[in-house]
Amino acid sequence: MACALWAASGAALPAAAEEAGEVNRTLLAAAKDSDRASVIAALDRGAAVDAMTRIGDTALLTACKKGDAEIARTMIDHGANLKHANASGVTPLMAAAYGGHDGIAALLLARGADP
Repeated sequence: MACALWAASGAALPAAAEEAGEVNRTLLAAAKDSDRASVIAALDRGAAVDAMTRIGDTALLTACKKGDAEIARTMIDHGANLKHANASGVTPLMAAAYGGHDGIAALLLARGADP
């Protein structure tokens, strides 16, 4: 949000903000592509674990939708918000359950997601 406000002001973003935005986009793209190595690399480079797409999907939510247990576990282990809901109100647990990804749903519940 702060980056959007800064950009709206017409001023150039500081290099650190541009770098943060890029590493967050890398994380989200890697989750979408089921590329665990790139997810871990982005997190190691400082990506925000709860970075979001324009519709509010996080890497965890994307992994839950796709049924990607490895990336879901990676995001959970890095402290992802288990209760985050996207713009449509979908939480990781809802996405996993809707997709029939019982193992991911069980992991989310075991780690503290609200039923």
